[in-house]
Amino acid sequence: PRACASPRYTLPAVPGTPSAVQVSSYSLMFRWYTGVNNPGADCELQLSTDDFAGAEPLSFRLAAWGEETELVADGLAAGATYYARTRAFNGENVPSAYSASTAAVTEPAPLTPPDNTPPYTELSFSGPSYQAWDAVYVSTGTAVVLSSTDTAAPGETASGVSAVLYLLDPADPEEEPSLYGTPLLLAEGAHTLYYSAVDAADNEEERKSAVIRADGTAPDTALFLEAVAVPPGQGTLSMPAGALLSLSASDPEVNGVASGLKRVLCIVDMPVPPEECLAVPYDPGAPAGSCSNPVYAAPFTLGAGTHTLHYGSLDLVDNAGPLRSLAVDAGYAPAAPPQVYGAALGVSSIAFTWAAVEGASGYRVYSGDGLTQLADGPATEYLLSGLQTNTRNNICVGAYNAYGGTPPACEMAARRQSVLGHRLRGLAFDGRLRTGFLHAGARFRRPARRSPAGRRPRGRHHLLGAPARL
Repeated sequence: PRACASPRYTLPAVPGTPSAVQVSSYSLMFRWYTGVNNPGADCELQLSTDDFAGAEPLSFRLAAWGEETELVADGLAAGATYYARTRAFNGENVPSAYSASTAAVTEPAPLTPPDNTPPYTELSFSGPSYQAWDAVYVSTGTAVVLSSTDTAAPGETASGVSAVLYLLDPADPEEEPSLYGTPLLLAEGAHTLYYSAVDAADNEEERKSAVIRADGTAPDTALFLEAVAVPPGQGTLSMPAGALLSLSASDPEVNGVASGLKRVLCIVDMPVPPEECLAVPYDPGAPAGSCSNPVYAAPFTLGAGTHTLHYGSLDLVDNAGPLRSLAVDAGYAPAAPPQVYGAALGVSSIAFTWAAVEGASGYRVYSGDGLTQLADGPATEYLLSGLQTNTRNNICVGAYNAYGGTPPACEMAARRQSVLGHRLRGLAFDGRLRTGFLHAGARFRRPARRSPAGRRPRGRHHLLGAPARL
């Protein structure tokens, strides 16, 4: 007799990749090739929702009798993605390797009743916006947001939003729209946006449109002292106490867009850092120029002393210009010289003097009409020369210091006198006569001692005519 070994099975072949041939909301039918294995050999179909990354798969097993095998997997979730793979077993229940996996999606759950109402899409913005006529103004840093909802009408079921579509600045509004995914940022300028949505039941919303003007340029603010512009970046401004300070702001137009001014800011002697001051809640009843009410409303003055002035502006979409800082030293300008004196020094010049003014650092000398400046400096005298003989002339003098100046004080006209050398010889004048010359027709008083008859008296003579006005 002979001994025989027990029968053994070869390893099964790997089946073909399954494919979904029928799809419904809760089931999938798969078909795959099994012809290389013996008829009746078992096959297994596995389904996974994470492509077999770790979650426990669903398993379906059956005997495969033909070259192709079909299997229906029931009890699945509607609108879900499933990954499928297969393997075969031999007579000893030894499995083959897995086939490649494939994906299939079940249909959405059926609607009862159906959805016949389109979704509704709303346009909004992530930052400040300003509606003006038919356009909306936003900052270039503000995102354009499209949000859509699908609401069921009475007696209907909402199928849900399937897609949000948009067109930005198209050459033709009938172009194929883009699929909206994330908020949009716009370049500076004017834009036209078209948008709509579609639900899962293929109800499409009627297309809407909006004109959006994106403003990316902040306004500029200028400071004026008595209508004279103060240059930005000036270290310290010395000014008269009580002089008017004013602010002017403008929002420049760039690419055809300017949203306009919203607020001009002005804060005097800020007690805390700017970021803390501007974070204080706005109170229109608080004193103007404070952290609670930093809004500039009208020209203002500052009292004597040192101050710190902060100023800037915002436009209607909250683009903020630089918050400038300026140190201010306010004080009082000197008084005008109380009186200006003039003394003729000859036929063509007059010497003018005036008393020093307390607090003045210098004086400006002007012509008598106050239009032409003749001198500027600390001196308290001025020689007016090159004049015609026997004419009246005067000057005006104003005092100033770092805080400003005063209107000039004017000296009354002084006359240069003509010389009568052919009538008077060797005249000597006493200290009461400030002018060094005589005018025609002057009368003289004879001394008490008379000379012999027919001779002119010798010695000093006194002018009886009035001296030139000083």
